[in-house]
Amino acid sequence: MLHKLRRRPSPGTALAGIALFVALTGTAAAQGVPVPIITSPDQLASNVVTGPKIAQNAVSGTDIAQETISDNDLKDPQLKVRGLGSGGVLSGSDGTSVRTSTGTYQVTFNTTALNANGGGSIDNMLNNNCAFTAVARNKMAIMEVDGPFAATPNTVRVHAAFPQNVSGGVLLSSVDTQFDVLASC
Repeated sequence: MLHKLRRRPSPGTALAGIALFVALTGTAAAQGVPVPIITSPDQLASNVVTGPKIAQNAVSGTDIAQETISDNDLKDPQLKVRGLGSGGVLSGSDGTSVRTSTGTYQVTFNTTALNANGGGSIDNMLNNNCAFTAVARNKMAIMEVDGPFAATPNTVRVHAAFPQNVSGGVLLSSVDTQFDVLASC
């Protein structure tokens, strides 16, 4: 004769069965729940997405709004000073311009742009071997850039001259003009 054993499951077995049921149905239920999608920067709190959290090459130039990155943010900045003929600069310049004589200007670049990324040493135009270009806005003056020099490592001298035809040759005479000086570092 067969003897049948009928016993109730132990409390541990019953609890394990309930836990397994909840785990399996919880996963199935979660698959039907829509994941919230961020559609606006307003939905993010301040400092939620930081530089280290952005994947390499995840952001390109087309993803960045025009004029939202300053020269200070660049590893190798290009600094521009927009000089006025009378001295002084236009807004948006990365430095100052002082007229020292007719057609001659002393242009000093801000050091904050060169030192924005940190790095321990104090960078300047001289130790970065920056290249300088000056262009007259009237497109007629010939521009020359001298410097920087050890005594003034963030300053260059800009000279503007206008060519004049003289019998048998060309004479350059100093002229005040508006200009742009670009430093590529």
